[in-house]
Formats: sequence, C-alpha cells, structure tokens
Amino acid sequence: MRSLAAALAFTLICAHTAPAEDRTPGRDGSLFQVSTLDALLAGDFTGRVRFRMLERRGDFGLGTFDRLDGEMIALDGTYHRVRFDGSVSSVAACETTPFAAVTFFEPESSFKIEDAATCADIYEAVEARFLPSDVPLAIRITGSFPKLETRSVAPQSEPFPPLSDVVAQQNVFDLYDVDATLVGFWFPETYAGVNAAGFHFHALTEDKQAGGHVLGCQPGLLEVAVDPTPRLTIDLARRKSAAPPPARCQRLVVASSTTPHPNPAR
Repeated sequence: MRSLAAALAFTLICAHTAPAEDRTPGRDGSLFQVSTLDALLAGDFTGRVRFRMLERRGDFGLGTFDRLDGEMIALDGTYHRVRFDGSVSSVAACETTPFAAVTFFEPESSFKIEDAATCADIYEAVEARFLPSDVPLAIRITGSFPKLETRSVAPQSEPFPPLSDVVAQQNVFDLYDVDATLVGFWFPETYAGVNAAGFHFHALTEDKQAGGHVLGCQPGLLEVAVDPTPRLTIDLARRKSAAPPPARCQRLVVASSTTPHPNPAR
C-alpha cells in the first residue's frame, strides 16, 4: 500500500510539471519520458513530442513512433527506427512519439559476461550487482549474439486498438551470429504502469541492418554498462498538430534506410 501511494504521488507531481519543451535539459542523471506505459497499453498511439525535442533530452533510450509505426532505438546520439518489415532507418527531427524514455548515457560501472546462455542469465547478472535499487537503471549491453530474437509492429489506424491486440500481430525476426547493442532500462516494481517494471530492451545490430524489441537471445561475449538515473521527468502534455504532414517531415531530414530483413520468423 505504501508503494502504491508513493507511485500515485509521483505521478501527480509529474502531471503538474511544466511541458518539457519549456525547460532547459541538463546532463544531471535525468531520465526523460514521454507519456506512460499504461497510456500506451490502452491504445494511446498518437505522437505528442517531436524527436527534435527528444534528442535534446537524451542520446540513449527506446520508444516508438506516431501510430506505433515501428520500434525506436536511440544509441550514441542517433535515433533509429525498426519498421514492421525489419528495415532500419534514421528518424526525421519533426516526427513524433507517443511513448519514449531517454537519457544522456554516462555509465558509472561496467562488467563483462562470458557464460550467459540466455537473456535471463544476463538479467540475473545485472540483478546480482545492482539490485535492489530504488531508482531506474539505464543499461547498455554490447557484444556478440549467436541468436537474437526481436520484433516490430505495424502502424495502426484510428480507432486505435489496445497494445495487446497489436502485439498479437507482431513480426518476429530471428537474427543469427550478429554483433549488436541492447539499449534499455530496469525499473523498480513501484514504477509499474509508469514504465515496464523489470527489464526492457530494444536492439540494434552493429551494421544497423536489423533490430527491434528484444524477445530473447543466446549471448556470446558481452560488455554491460549501467547508469543509474535518480531523476525522472514525464511529459504528459497533449500538443495540437504535433506532427506535420509526412511529405513536409521527409524534407526536413532525408532518412537513410536499409532493405527489409530477409529472415522474418512469423
């Protein structure tokens, strides 16, 4: 009950903060989030914050796009999209997101893993070193993967369905013998509904040809870097006409894209 009360108080504080575009971002260990997971689960897929603003809030993170048009990965200051067909492209500054979490990644510690057989083994290694924790952790996992299983989803049309219906139609990709980076977070259980409690990762291969939401893996040699994020800001503002027409958006940034991934497993 105490944890629930704390979570509710936190949500109310976030709801009364000024819109994020009115504040100056800083590299102070802050985690910036657009909307909440509960809103996304309920089918709130309309983009509300532009990536032009989001990149001022962080160089590392994950999320999605207006109408749920793919999986987002922010890595080393570049934002990427993995579409339903598996193709990877850069993101135009004026595109929008209904849900994202980003930070300026400055890891406090790192370690290597050599003997993990599954993603669950990786998570257990992180838990042994850093949990319990009262604050979210930003986590970067880099290395080789004999197998990496990811997914993406198709763009949706209004009226939007709940997220569970969309995920039921996901496109799954089995990636073999790839070097990749997993970008993600661990959130305490008290943050459930605000974000996903526990571990949540998106992946991008080193050649930037494939990726998506991580479903499972068979890891090889890995390096894990962890950055605690003691401050969380949530933007709940709804902005009218946040997204310009697609043609205008495409003129702002010419996205370099790859071909669809050749090995989908549906």
